[in-house]
Amino acid sequence: MPCKDSTALVSVVLDKEERVVRFDFSKITCGKTIGGGTGFEDLCRGRTVADLMDIEFSEFSRRLGTTTTEEQFLLFLEWDAFQSTILQYRGEGQALDTERYQVESILYDVDEIEIRQVIRPPTEMPRPTPCSRQSKSE
Repeated sequence: MPCKDSTALVSVVLDKEERVVRFDFSKITCGKTIGGGTGFEDLCRGRTVADLMDIEFSEFSRRLGTTTTEEQFLLFLEWDAFQSTILQYRGEGQALDTERYQVESILYDVDEIEIRQVIRPPTEMPRPTPCSRQSKSE
């Protein structure tokens, strides 16, 4: 699944009390968009950032009932995107690779805060398997 064009776009919208209003995650890989769909946004909506940052990935996986490797991988991408976005928003992202995780903007409105981030692919990735070979081997 990993490809060289695997940039991700993240948008987190919070209310004045820093509760999640919306979370949007989309990843471009092999020229196709992979969007959430894991239930992560539904689980986060209405909860405070402070509460969500204390929940480990394994707990999200358990609550959402992910069973396959692909489901867990896609959930991990969303969880990692949310975590890195919030860490940078809070000024706690010193350990993050800022070449890879880049906050694009933070927009403050009367009622909401929107944080947008771009996540670039890691510098070292597993060798990509062409989609044509993947479908034959499955």
